[in-house]
Amino acid sequence: GLLEQALAKQREAIERERVAENEERMAAEGERNLHRLCDQMIIQGRQRAEEERTKFQEENRVAAMSQNLERFKREAGNCETASREMQEEAEQLQRDYERIKGEADRLDQQARVADEEASRLEAAARAAGGAG
Repeated sequence: GLLEQALAKQREAIERERVAENEERMAAEGERNLHRLCDQMIIQGRQRAEEERTKFQEENRVAAMSQNLERFKREAGNCETASREMQEEAEQLQRDYERIKGEADRLDQQARVADEEASRLEAAARAAGGAG
């Protein structure tokens, strides 16, 4: 009777102690797991922040490249316009040169004709002066 009850109580106490130790071990393991998860979250948060920073830098770099590309396109367009205008100006200068050269040739021809006429008139005047 009493011995059996005492033994039963002792077995029950041993069993409760074993359960309590098992639960403590599980609680400690859960706490370690919780710490590990928190550490992983911190690491992942830092990685995500670094990735965000890198993404932001890349976006800024791409935006700057885009602005440079637009500026280069504008400058290329300006150069094409300037080249076209210079070509037109060169063509106009060539036309002006040809016109002025033609006018100069015509004036040279008129001057030769005038010189020849003057020489002819001088010769005629000398001949008339010598004859009279």
